Amino acid sequence: MGIDKDVATEYTSVKVHLTFPNELFKTYSVIEPIIYEMNNIHDVVANISWSKLDIDRAWVVLEVSGVDSEIDKALLWIQSIGVIVDLTKSY
Repeated sequence: MGIDKDVATEYTSVKVHLTFPNELFKTYSVIEPIIYEMNNIHDVVANISWSKLDIDRAWVVLEVSGVDSEIDKALLWIQSIGVIVDLTKSY
């Protein structure tokens, strides 16, 4: 028994900075567990590295792990509901 090297190398992780704008933060993100839904819908694991809550928005830094195609789908999905996804910041 052991780890299948082909399967093990398919998994990667990416750090992303999410911004929940005021209108989204006041409605959807308070009611619905967005990060939890992203994990379940797209078969990824998100680990929260940092978060900040301000009066008009919230920020979260996540490390999202999984198969590349699922990570892409997950980030596109969370962006489609109004969350701003930034892959370019360094943490």
